Amino acid sequence: MLHPIKTTVRGILFITEENETNIVLIHRIKQGKEYYAFPGGKIEQGETHQETLIREMKEEINADIEVGDFFAEHRNPKLNDHDYFYLCTHLQGEIKPGDGPEFKKKLIDNVYEIVKIPLKELHHYLLFPTTIKEMVIERYGK
Repeated sequence: MLHPIKTTVRGILFITEENETNIVLIHRIKQGKEYYAFPGGKIEQGETHQETLIREMKEEINADIEVGDFFAEHRNPKLNDHDYFYLCTHLQGEIKPGDGPEFKKKLIDNVYEIVKIPLKELHHYLLFPTTIKEMVIERYGK
């Protein structure tokens, strides 16, 4: 059965703290599976990619951001997902869980937390989609 197309916009946000470059990610444990994801979410009707990403980053990581350059797109034919990735700049707001609906569903088997991972250690983490992870490491992790 083919799922309806789900189009999302995701942010790649680097934060430098104590001379170390970190990437902001979402740590998930869902239905017994542990992984990491880029913050972002589904485009609502009438929104542009930039509007969606500004709204989603505020909801998920409490940050006001500026949307920068387009980074990549990723398609997952099995799930009928189409994701667009953009580089982002942190403008203001402490990076912490926002008030999005994801945080209202926290249960033992549904963990959703904000993490800052040192870019030099990113290869150790199960980050989806892996092709975008590899592109980030290739361009920025050296």
